[in-house]
Amino acid sequence: MSDDPCAEMPLLLQAELDGELSPAESARMARHVSWCAACAAMSERLGQVSHRVRQEATRHPAPPALRRRVRAGRGRRWGLWVPGGLGVAVAAGFALMLWLPHGLPYEDELLASHIRALQPGHLLDVASSDQHTVKPWFSGKLDFAPAVRDLAAQGSAAGGAGLPRNLGSGPGRAWAIRGPA
Repeated sequence: MSDDPCAEMPLLLQAELDGELSPAESARMARHVSWCAACAAMSERLGQVSHRVRQEATRHPAPPALRRRVRAGRGRRWGLWVPGGLGVAVAAGFALMLWLPHGLPYEDELLASHIRALQPGHLLDVASSDQHTVKPWFSGKLDFAPAVRDLAAQGSAAGGAGLPRNLGSGPGRAWAIRGPA
């Protein structure tokens, strides 16, 4: 890769005209063309040439014999595979639908926990920016000690901590809300 950002533009411009660039590459190319006059001029010239070729180039239809051979070859290649594959896919989907359990095992608990978290005043179980208050609050509620770091040096502060309800018999996960200091 070259240090010159214009070095790869001719290929990118041609690929863009042919619709071959990913959205990210297309956006990167458009940003470059927006500030580089030489590449913008090249883009304009390539666009004119492409338009002119599409409008003025002589088109030759395929001979009828060639069309028949292509259509006949297409049917032979996929003839039995498409219906057979479609049948297998439908049967597998139906079997999977019957085999899978209906509904999530903890669907009601998950919904209740989510609604509780959305209610005002229920997002935090302990509202404190002091790590020495938050960390002891977790003791006895979890079978592990979560790391509670002081982020004041980075411009954030702990707003508090919460402990969602356990779903089933698995351990809950601790989380902390941090906002601007």
